[in-house]
Amino acid sequence: MRNILRDVRDFHKKFGLITQDTPIHLTRRRLHERVECLQEELSEFNEACQQQDLEGQVDALIDIIYFALGTLVMLGIKPKLFSRLWNDVQRANMAKVRGTTQRGHAVDVCKPEGWVPPQGRKILDNAGYMGYAGEAGAIDDPQL
Repeated sequence: MRNILRDVRDFHKKFGLITQDTPIHLTRRRLHERVECLQEELSEFNEACQQQDLEGQVDALIDIIYFALGTLVMLGIKPKLFSRLWNDVQRANMAKVRGTTQRGHAVDVCKPEGWVPPQGRKILDNAGYMGYAGEAGAIDDPQL
């Protein structure tokens, strides 16, 4: 399988979009833009679901993944770090059990007694994350 995060990073480099080499915050303005893009794609997915349009559903979901990965690139999450974070979330998810929750879904998964959540902060710290330093320390422009 292709390294999809590397593909999206290449896309960002080609078009002069933000890429970072260590984990860092984006400005609230830039984050708001990313949220808007993700919400637009989620709306397209919802519309495709309403129309039972499988092609539209798949396209919208891939676009959601693309925007989400692009946001990770902008936040300084490189492929090896992404793999460590992904593996940790996967470990935590696989430790859950089938059960019922307050969501009322027919099939759901729950956190069992003793469940250990993902250790994302520890992984980020080990990758050079220095914590939030306020908007002045956040990235907004690819030239910074």
